[in-house]
Amino acid sequence: MRGAFQMSRDIFENPIWEDPVKFRIFFFIIGNAVFSQDGVTHAGVHLKRGQYLRSLRKLREDLTYREGKGNAIKQYPLTTIQRKLKSLENEEKIIMKTLENGTLFTVINYEKYQGLENYKKHEMEQLRNSDGTVTEQERNNNKNVKECSKNDSVVVTNTHETNSNHDVDKIAERYADLRTAQEGKEIYPSITDYDAIAQVVARGIPLPQTIKWLDQCFEEYRERDPNGAIKSFKYCMKYIESRHEESLAKSQAKEVKPSGGIAAVIEQIKAKANEVQKNPSLADKQDGLIEREPKCNECQDKLGWLEDRNGIEVYVKCPCREQRALANNIRTSEITDSFRKADFKTFQTEDKPEIVQHAYECAVTYFKDFKDIYKERCNSIQLLGSSGAGKTHLLTAVANYLMRTKIPDPKEYDKERQRYAQVHYFPFVEGFNNLRDDFEKLEAKINRMQTVDVLFIDDLFKPVSKWHNGERIKVPRATEWQIEQMQAVVNYRYLNHKPVLVSSEWDVDGLFDVDEALASRLYEMSKDYTVVIKGDRMKLNHRMGD
Repeated sequence: MRGAFQMSRDIFENPIWEDPVKFRIFFFIIGNAVFSQDGVTHAGVHLKRGQYLRSLRKLREDLTYREGKGNAIKQYPLTTIQRKLKSLENEEKIIMKTLENGTLFTVINYEKYQGLENYKKHEMEQLRNSDGTVTEQERNNNKNVKECSKNDSVVVTNTHETNSNHDVDKIAERYADLRTAQEGKEIYPSITDYDAIAQVVARGIPLPQTIKWLDQCFEEYRERDPNGAIKSFKYCMKYIESRHEESLAKSQAKEVKPSGGIAAVIEQIKAKANEVQKNPSLADKQDGLIEREPKCNECQDKLGWLEDRNGIEVYVKCPCREQRALANNIRTSEITDSFRKADFKTFQTEDKPEIVQHAYECAVTYFKDFKDIYKERCNSIQLLGSSGAGKTHLLTAVANYLMRTKIPDPKEYDKERQRYAQVHYFPFVEGFNNLRDDFEKLEAKINRMQTVDVLFIDDLFKPVSKWHNGERIKVPRATEWQIEQMQAVVNYRYLNHKPVLVSSEWDVDGLFDVDEALASRLYEMSKDYTVVIKGDRMKLNHRMGD
């Protein structure tokens, strides 16, 4: 970007001047914000005057700096950048909004910084006072130097704040790593998380101990609820504070000799054994107990380590991150254990009707084409028609392969940064039964179905048999409420070009009869990969074979 922009001298009197990182971020955003009154269109987004669109990772690269005698190139941690941005937002300097192709920054009071009329009326006054101002500044600077030399506590306070900020950043980075490994996608701490982390640091809990308990917190949660996820550091804060209090109590107990003879000692041993039995991950070698073996011997479950490369300390990510991300991807897909074994190799096409072989070829072709089409309008697949023909097997195979397929991170639009595609399995009947039993999960479930990379809807509008005029007919198992929820999901995915895998016993016309708006969107999204299986039931249904 070429050209120039204005900045008031008031910036030197603003507290932001004392925070170099925050100042650089704010200065960079103002300098790159749209100046034109008419705005501009960038990456499909219309940016108004005072707005700037950039991903956090690109912003991190923009803020690269050099430091030290070796002139080493360095970057701020993403957690630090996010914390400073949240601070700027809280100070009402900017407004942030997350979009699919980056973060939209809006500079509050942009006219105050870039409106020429705000500067002209002060110009003469500044010229008249310039000599006096310089003299006064010199006197104030000399006074400040003398006062600082008399009061060394100022330096101590700043050092303490620096150490505290360092601990907050380290804990935030570890928390982000654990959340990322847990959910299989890049996660950053929120401002609420930073507040909770600061509370832990303020209690004076040593950093190594905090990191250790944070790891244990995630490990225990994963064992208790394999399908759940920790969403807030406040949960971890309670765990860490509880362990800290237990540790303090143990330390105090060691200083007091047990009284009451052998019986009291036996009771203490029983209590400790019960504690280990209930919470084995809290065991500690220094207390003579057993410590849990790490799952990764290379990084000791820390997900990475620091290496010295040519005098520069570099953080290296452990290969186990990918294994954990893939395992988490599979775990959160909600595909059952038996279906996780489904693949193309185990699907039998021999002696099957031609239409079944066509469905198999369509599924295989869709998977091969996926990387090229997944952001296109036609990026989905529908296998429709007869029950028992293998529709669920084939689409589950597609889902299983896609979970092991890497795609560009949709939040970054950076082809070099890839992650495993996330799949969510939603069996229509069972899924809505579960939601009916627990409406508190409805919003989170619908949001997951709307935003996940790939959604697999199994047995959409599954038919049920009813008597009508003396004969049995099939009618869709769909209430108005269920159709409304599916409309919300499909419409969101249609507008945002997100793929859907659909199996249903209804053909295209049958889906149109249930809801034309929904069915027409699904057809437009999958018209190149739609197969309707019809024919002799005895030959098509594998459950009715020999």
